[in-house]
Amino acid sequence: MARDFLINGESMVTVKGGAHTSGIRNVTQLALASEGIIVSPRIYSHSVKVDDFGPYVPPEVMIQIAEVNISMTLVHTDYDVLRECIAESIGGMTTWGMLSPAGTMMGRGKALYTSGCHWMGLSIASPFMGIPWTFPSAYLPSPPINIPLGTTRMLIQLDWRAIPYVVMQSGGAPYTSGDSRGIEIQSSGAVLWTHMALE
Repeated sequence: MARDFLINGESMVTVKGGAHTSGIRNVTQLALASEGIIVSPRIYSHSVKVDDFGPYVPPEVMIQIAEVNISMTLVHTDYDVLRECIAESIGGMTTWGMLSPAGTMMGRGKALYTSGCHWMGLSIASPFMGIPWTFPSAYLPSPPINIPLGTTRMLIQLDWRAIPYVVMQSGGAPYTSGDSRGIEIQSSGAVLWTHMALE
C-alpha cells in the first residue's frame, strides 16, 4: 500500500442487539457523528522481571490482551435506538428507567445477538476509505453518557467500551446457571474488532 492522506468520511454509526430487543435486533442506524470518532485501543501488558536484569528494564513483556474505547458526539440521532442502547448497557431494562437486578451479566453465557445477550455490535462506516470499524461486543459504560437538554440541537456524547467477549464453556458445553463443573474461557482467537460491516 502507498502512503496517502487518510480521510474516513462521514461516520454513520450502526448498532445491533440481541434477538430479544425490539428496535435493534437487526443492524440499525443510531446516528451520524458531528465530528471525528476517536477509536482508542488499550493494550495491556506486564513487564516480566528477572534478577539479572534488575528492577527497571524487563527482558520480556507479557501481553494481557486488549479492549477499545470509542468516543463520539452524535448530531443526527434516532432517539428510540439510543434509548435501547442505554437500556441494554444497564443489563436490559424492560421498562425505561427501571433497573435490571444488581449482578446481571452482560452476556449471560449466551452467544452474541441471541436472546438474552446484552452485548451490542457497534459499527462505524467508512464511505471514503472503505474500511469500517466494527466492534462485535460493545456497551456504554458510565461515565460518560451525556445527553444535553436545551433549546438547540442535541449533541450527544457517548463513550463506548468494546471487549473480546467469548461464551464461557463448562465441561466442553456452553455454561448454564448452577453448573458445578469447571468453567473454561480462552482469549485466543477472540474478536475485538474487524474491518467488516456489521451483519
